[in-house]
Amino acid sequence: MKLFRFWKSACWFILILIVTFLPGSSSRRIKLFIHADKLIHLLLFFTFSLLLIIDTKKFFQTSSIQKNIIIAVTLTGVAVGLFTELVQYFVIVDRSGTIGDLIADISGILIGIGIYKLIIDKFKS
Repeated sequence: MKLFRFWKSACWFILILIVTFLPGSSSRRIKLFIHADKLIHLLLFFTFSLLLIIDTKKFFQTSSIQKNIIIAVTLTGVAVGLFTELVQYFVIVDRSGTIGDLIADISGILIGIGIYKLIIDKFKS
């Protein structure tokens, strides 16, 4: 089954949903430092973008879609970030979706793509 090749990014996606959809009152809030939640958002989406690029490149090895993988990963990551923030804002009790969190999500995606391009693509050439 070819879709099983996305298991790493799919598992990370589920982790993102679990972390972002926990009700605020049921989770203990540990204050590490100011804006620690932004760093968590950034790291979650950084990892998601790397896993999604790797999984997608394996899935479409011989396809012309390979040229558009970065665009697809960017749009997918932004859509997931926007979805989680909207659900937090409108649905989850004691949680608030914020523009700051969405910016951290998008920053994580872009940093992940940049790291991939700098490190992994460099080893191929």
